[in-house]
Amino acid sequence: MPRHTPTSLSRHAEQRLAERFRISKEVLLDQLNVGQLGVKLGVSKDSSISHRLVWSLEDNAPLVVIQNVVDGAILTVLTLEMYRCHYPERVIDRKIERALNQLANRRSRYGGAAQAAHSQRVTVTGFFRSDDAFLSVATAVHLGKWKAALSSEELESLGSDMQFWSWVAERIRKKGLLVDNLSSLTVGYTMTDRIPLRFTADDTAHPSNPPGVPDG
Repeated sequence: MPRHTPTSLSRHAEQRLAERFRISKEVLLDQLNVGQLGVKLGVSKDSSISHRLVWSLEDNAPLVVIQNVVDGAILTVLTLEMYRCHYPERVIDRKIERALNQLANRRSRYGGAAQAAHSQRVTVTGFFRSDDAFLSVATAVHLGKWKAALSSEELESLGSDMQFWSWVAERIRKKGLLVDNLSSLTVGYTMTDRIPLRFTADDTAHPSNPPGVPDG
């Protein structure tokens, strides 16, 4: 799939992801859009439908994304066993083994760097709602890097950091986007430690109008 075509989830795919896997939609889209971690397995008879292999750390297992390459929409997600059953004519064990090896190499390349190499700068990715009722997520947008002296296990604490949310709102506005369209965020030092982040501040201020960030 061309790199400029953003990957998005159809509502059907979002439901199947929640039913079949523990990986969040934000982390899955982060891997496909930002990390380019999906490995192509093949295509359907309709060549606009691509099959991509992705590794889920949360499930410690691969999953197969069935995706329309024209608009980037993921139509559904399958376990490897389900893929073998649904597409027996496309399943070649040598090809799957080769794809799994390629996936392992990509994960190592994107996720192997130590946090110190990033100077403790957390990569922040925003997900913005689409006006299209068929799509649950429009696209992932890289918002920048936030300095944080935190371990990967402590990143959830950013959810209550109003200074962080002020920075997020400012970055969104500088990119010409609407804060109100922000659906969710992921944060992490590498492609393999990304987590979804939720607003958990006790302050009554909302990220769409945090303290210290003017409207307009």
